[in-house]
Amino acid sequence: MALLHPMHLALVALAVLLVFGPRKLPELARGVGEAMKELKNTLHGGEAAEPMTAAASSEPLPEGNG
Repeated sequence: MALLHPMHLALVALAVLLVFGPRKLPELARGVGEAMKELKNTLHGGEAAEPMTAAASSEPLPEGNG
């Protein structure tokens, strides 16, 4: 017995559309695609990630008003 039937996938897609709206979906899909590409490169030993420098890691965070 299959875990996900086509009707389940349709309901999930409808729920995502209702929650995020049609304007936000392309941005979410782009982010998921970039994350998958980065994961694939990391797993297959692709491009080496640039190490964070000490200056970049010690920058103070901007403070808000309130």
